[in-house]
Amino acid sequence: MPLGEDDDVATLSTLLASRFLKIERPNMKLWAAVVLLFAIFIVKRNEKMYTAVVWGSTGAVGRAVVASAAKRGFQVIAVVRPRNSKLEETELFPDLDENFKKNVRVWPLEDEKWLEKGASWPNDVARVDAVFLCLGTSRANEEVKSAMEAEGDKGFENWLERVDVNMSKNIVNESLSRENPARVVLRVSSSGANPKAEGGGFNVYFRGQGRADDEVSKAALESNAKCHLQLWRPGRLDRGQDLRAKREWEVRQHDASGPGLCVKQLAQAMVLSASESCEKQVTGIQILTPDDISARISML
Repeated sequence: MPLGEDDDVATLSTLLASRFLKIERPNMKLWAAVVLLFAIFIVKRNEKMYTAVVWGSTGAVGRAVVASAAKRGFQVIAVVRPRNSKLEETELFPDLDENFKKNVRVWPLEDEKWLEKGASWPNDVARVDAVFLCLGTSRANEEVKSAMEAEGDKGFENWLERVDVNMSKNIVNESLSRENPARVVLRVSSSGANPKAEGGGFNVYFRGQGRADDEVSKAALESNAKCHLQLWRPGRLDRGQDLRAKREWEVRQHDASGPGLCVKQLAQAMVLSASESCEKQVTGIQILTPDDISARISML
């Protein structure tokens, strides 16, 4: 049985060893030694080390993915903007357990032209197994607000095109064109994603997500790499009180309809799925609906 996030290998090994030392009968000790060695083999077999890069690592979903992946044993490369590079891991990722900080490497982009960057991970890293695309254009962002004040929905749409569509496409292209391409790419989209959505308001967002899904799918299909592209399309998310407070419409929705899908649970399901894809070497394109995501979360 694969080890879950909360299994502690050291604790398990210590427990088995202590029981072994208490056995006095030689014949029982021999059998106990066999059981102990088998248990250690099972633990080591499930202790495979994978590497993941997380784009959008300081957003609600991204920081939850960083914490969950680090706890599960991934070596995590967390991409951050230069202005965040001086912050400690626990400031950037408040849910990151102190015991797993060693599994996280903060990778700041070289300059503020972060939108034009297509590099998928640091050049000194030979291979990344999983690429998490948690990038997202938020209307709470000050730059986006300014664009919307100047151009309305068009300003928001331009940002969606630059970040969600073009940057995601560039990262996938680069991730799959490397000598050792990524095994799995997971993109956080939206249940309303539709490139043909018409009109303004939230349809601008849904149209942008639909275009982004189409572009990364096209990039994956045109690549010669054997990769598993997962498009996660959750419904309304519960980002937690601190982030919810920055979006007045989320506060209204929360008060009216209750909490949405917890981003921590979404992150745990995504990380487990990435691990399984790497283990089983799954290929192809998979779209996960809200029902699919709920089913996966129920099995955590």
